[in-house]
Amino acid sequence: MPLLIVALTSLFAVASAAPVAAPTSAPAQSAKPSPAGATHQQSPGEDSDPPLTPQQKADFAANMRYRHGVEQSLRNSASPRDWALSTQMLEFDDPGSLGGPNPARAALLRKAAEAAPKDRLVQLIWANAQPENSGCDAQHPCANRPEALAMLEPDNGVGWIPVINTASKANNAAGINHALARMAIATRYDEMFGEAMNAWVGVYRRYPPSIELVRQMPTSAPVDLELVEQVYAMSEVVTMVMPAYQSLVNACKREKQPDAGVSRFENCGNAGRLMLNQSTNMIGRMMGRALLRVSGTANASDIEAARVLAWQFEQYGQPLAKTSIEPAASRAYFADLEESGSEVVAIQMQLRRAGVSLTPPANWQPTRDGKPISPLGEAPASAK
Repeated sequence: MPLLIVALTSLFAVASAAPVAAPTSAPAQSAKPSPAGATHQQSPGEDSDPPLTPQQKADFAANMRYRHGVEQSLRNSASPRDWALSTQMLEFDDPGSLGGPNPARAALLRKAAEAAPKDRLVQLIWANAQPENSGCDAQHPCANRPEALAMLEPDNGVGWIPVINTASKANNAAGINHALARMAIATRYDEMFGEAMNAWVGVYRRYPPSIELVRQMPTSAPVDLELVEQVYAMSEVVTMVMPAYQSLVNACKREKQPDAGVSRFENCGNAGRLMLNQSTNMIGRMMGRALLRVSGTANASDIEAARVLAWQFEQYGQPLAKTSIEPAASRAYFADLEESGSEVVAIQMQLRRAGVSLTPPANWQPTRDGKPISPLGEAPASAK
C-alpha cells in the first residue's frame, strides 16, 4: 500500500497512544485501514499496547458517534449513491461491518444498485460485494450482479474481475476464459479511485466533523478542516474500490492450470499489461505485473514498465514517507488526485515536486533483502 495512504490514515489513531505501523506488504483483500480511533487487535505473542487513558476512550467514543451519525444520514438520504456509500462505512463496534453478513446493509446495497443502474460507482460496489453482503440470495437471486459494471462499461477491464471471481467459485472454466478474453481486449482499467475519493469528500463536506473532533488529530499544525475531510474520505476509499484479485491470479498461474490452452495465458498477459500501464492505483499496477509474471507472457517492454513502477514505488517510499503527512504535501497530493482521478498520477506529481526522476538510472534494478530481483518480482535465474 502506498505510504502516503498509510501516513494519512495513521493520523486518525486518535484514541490510542500506540504508533500505527506501515504494513510491509499489500493488505489482505478483506482488510481495510483502521478508521478514526480504531483500536489495534492484538495477536498472540505481540507486545501489549499501553491502556487507553480516559481522555483517549472519550475521544474514541466521540469519533464513533460522529461516524454513526454520518452513516445514518447517508442511509436516510434520497440518493442511491449515498445508500451504497453508507454500506461501505467501517464501524469497529459493529462486527457486521468487518466482513460478516449484515442483512440490513446488504438489502440497502441491492436497493441502491437497482435504483441507480447507470451509476458506475454504485455498480462497482455492488459487483465487488461478497455474496452475503449483496442483498441477493436463493430466494431473491440477482443473476447478473457480477456483470453489473461489465455490462455498463464493457471496455473497462476492472468490470470483468467480479465475473472471473464468480466463475472461479463455480469451477466454470469456460466462464473464466470468456471473462478473461473480454478483459484482455478492454481499452482501459479504471477502478474509479478518483471518483470514489470525490464522492467521499463530498460526504464529509456535507457532514463535517466538529472542530472539537478535529482537534483530536495528533498534529501540531493548525487545524485545516478541508484537509481533515479529505483524510476522512481517504480512510473510506483506500480499499473500497479494490476488487478481489486472487481468483484472477490463480486463473493465470501456469502451474495451477496445466490443461489451459495457449489463449488463456495470452489473455492473462494482455490483461496484466493493461493493468500495469493503466490502473489508477499502485496496487492495481502491481497486480498487473504479477499477472505478467505468473502467466509467463512478459516481453521486454513489460519488464521495463515493471522496472519503472518498482523505482517509483521505492522512491516514493523513501524520501516522501517522512514528509507526506505535512499539510502542504497532503494538500498538493489531494489536489493532484482530484484533477487526475489517479493515485498513480498524484504519486508521480509528488516525486516531481521532490526533484525525483520518474525513470530509474540505466543500471538500477529492484532488490529484496539486499539481493537483486527481477522487476517482475522473480529472483534472477542465476539465484534460483
